[in-house]
Formats: sequence, C-alpha cells, structure tokens
Amino acid sequence: MQRKPYRPVSIACISGPLGNDEAFLHLAEEAATQKPDLIVMPEVWQGWEETDRISSLARLRAIAKAHHCYILHTTILEDGGASYNMALLIGRDGETAGRYDKVYPYWGELHQVKPGQPHPVMECDFGKIGVAICFDANFPSVWADAARQGAELMIWSSAYGAGMQLAAHALNHHFPIVTATLSGQSMAFDIDGQRTVNVWSDGHFVQWYEIDLDRCIFHENFNMDKLAALFAESPRRVEVEKHWKDEQWVVVRSAQAGQSARKICADAGMEELRSYKLRSQIEIDKMR
Repeated sequence: MQRKPYRPVSIACISGPLGNDEAFLHLAEEAATQKPDLIVMPEVWQGWEETDRISSLARLRAIAKAHHCYILHTTILEDGGASYNMALLIGRDGETAGRYDKVYPYWGELHQVKPGQPHPVMECDFGKIGVAICFDANFPSVWADAARQGAELMIWSSAYGAGMQLAAHALNHHFPIVTATLSGQSMAFDIDGQRTVNVWSDGHFVQWYEIDLDRCIFHENFNMDKLAALFAESPRRVEVEKHWKDEQWVVVRSAQAGQSARKICADAGMEELRSYKLRSQIEIDKMR
C-alpha cells in the first residue's frame, strides 16, 4: 500500500455507555464530516445481545466510503461457524481493510466467542496500526507481537478504562496508544509511556487526537554522534523534543514541515530504540 505524504494522523475515538446504538452511529457520522483519518468505536458498542449487527456494519461502511476515512468497528461477528470478538477495519472505500480477533477474551465471554490468533497489525495509508481489545491489556505478548510486526500506533478498544498497563506497553514498545471505551474514558499515551490525555464523561462523546507518527525515540548508545552531525546542518532538519537523561533516551521530531524525521535519522544511520532493543536481545541470546 502506498503511504500518503507525511502529516499527523487525525483520529476520532468514540466512547460512552451501552444501550444507545443510534448515539454511537450518530457520533460516527458527525465525526466523519470532519474528515478524520480514523474513527474508533469501543468494544462491542452494540452490546452482547444485539441481533442486527449486519445493518450497523453496512451503515459504517457507507460512512467510511462517503467521507473517505477508516473506521475500526469492534463487534461480535461469525466466521466459519464460530463467533469472535473482532475489530474490523473498514477502509476508506467502505470495504474490509483488516481484522483483529480478540486474542484473550474475558472468561465471561468464552461461552460466546472463540479466542483469536495473534495478528494485531493492519496496514493503513498513513502507517501500520496494531489493535488490542479490552482483556488483551493484561497480556504483554499481544503488545510485543504488534511491536515485532512494526506497529506505529496502537488502538485499544475496550469496555473499561485501564491506565497503568497501557502506559507500560507504550513505554516498553515505544508506540503511541489511543483508546475508546464503554466506561466513558478515553486516553492517549506517548512513545515514552507518558499519559498525555485522560478524558472522562458520563455520556457519549468523541475525543479527537492528532498523532505524529513521525516522531521517533533513540537510545544515546551509538546515536549521539550521528545526531550531532544532523544538528550541524544548516538549516537543521530535525530537533530534540525531549531528552530523558536518566533513561539515556532522546525523542526527535522534524524541524521542517513536510520532512520526515524518521527518514532523515534512518538515512544518517541512527537506529530507533525499539529496533535497538530487539536486535540486542536476539544477538545476545544467540551468543548464549
């Protein structure tokens, strides 16, 4: 898939309580008019006993196609005689662009759905997104699998809010995470694990996020001389946004609109932190 030119990704996360399907669909239609890249629905927003899921899916497909956006629709659907708690990615053309089946269903839903297989990463024209659903938050392998597959952004569609576990996953794998929940909470976590947004509401609402997927994080090891060489350029093409000296990490972003910091740093021979840690683990384990 050809990626669009670099720019921040616009995401509308819809949250709110069960019991009003039309409220969720109305918010999705309303959000779509603002031309987001992605709309995210919370876990099983239609409820467990909903019988008319196909018509809702058709409506979301029409919204995506009419407004040329992606929609992540988390629902219960049947496939091959079995039901799954799945996140269905609807593409900008209204067709299915990806699917994630909840790998770790909660005990109370196992009578109704089967556990899915680990395949959390989906290709969008703005980057690779990973998906996890609700109880998946408790299992590090789901998030590690997404990182190994190159997820640049994680979407967590859930019934409850969470917090600290998601911060840990963002911290360990250096991808941003955004959430849509039935509990009325929506959050965002940065690539260094910092929670940047935490919004609560008793009703149905849309939380908007602008996520810069081009920001990158590096260990000081083997990178600071290359970064210094980039800083010596005139005009500078990249700048340090954060420097966590206790961690020996630097967060780098573009200093010029329309230019990719990730590409500039890669061309300079810099290795991003996630890749550095994974490569180190593999190579040192081989020595064992």
